[in-house]
Amino acid sequence: MDIILMIDISGSMNGHKISAVTDALENLKESLVNYNYDNGPVRICVQFFSRDVSWFNEVPILIEDFQWEEPFCTGLTSLGLACSSLCEFLQNTELSKIIKIILISDGCPTDDYDEGLNRLRELTIFNTSYRYAIGLGEEADIPSLVKFTNDIDKVFRVTDLDKLLDCMTKAVVENGVPETLELPSSSNDSEADEWE
Repeated sequence: MDIILMIDISGSMNGHKISAVTDALENLKESLVNYNYDNGPVRICVQFFSRDVSWFNEVPILIEDFQWEEPFCTGLTSLGLACSSLCEFLQNTELSKIIKIILISDGCPTDDYDEGLNRLRELTIFNTSYRYAIGLGEEADIPSLVKFTNDIDKVFRVTDLDKLLDCMTKAVVENGVPETLELPSSSNDSEADEWE
């Protein structure tokens, strides 16, 4: 199983939010090292996106070898560019049969999100992957995240950062909706990011 994390590192993620991501990933790693998954070893790959896109590791690595370093958060939320980069990654990387993509963001896209997302939607490997999205805080753009997963039940709004690990674990292990998390409403959240 391959886990692809797309992590927003825009300016508004600085501070408590990125620290919560760090804590959640460290604990998730501990849980998954001993996780007996039927479809082979668990591997992980992390993409960062803000004004630009970078990959923390360019190919999936075994979860036990994963060494996280907290990124510096600044800039805008180029989610369209992140989707285009993911498109190239999916086309050019040898991946497992089971792929889980988890998008984490606290704001709304600041570039042409639809262009990048439409590129992804042309790929069978994207459409057959398990996709989840986590909106951190009240200003997360839930409608944009729903467009990524194509399923509102796979989108979680986390206002209590202590519940982020629970959400990520449920997505990776159980494919279920975390009982302790809030499901998004269908209303259109249109508030812009607050940049530092």
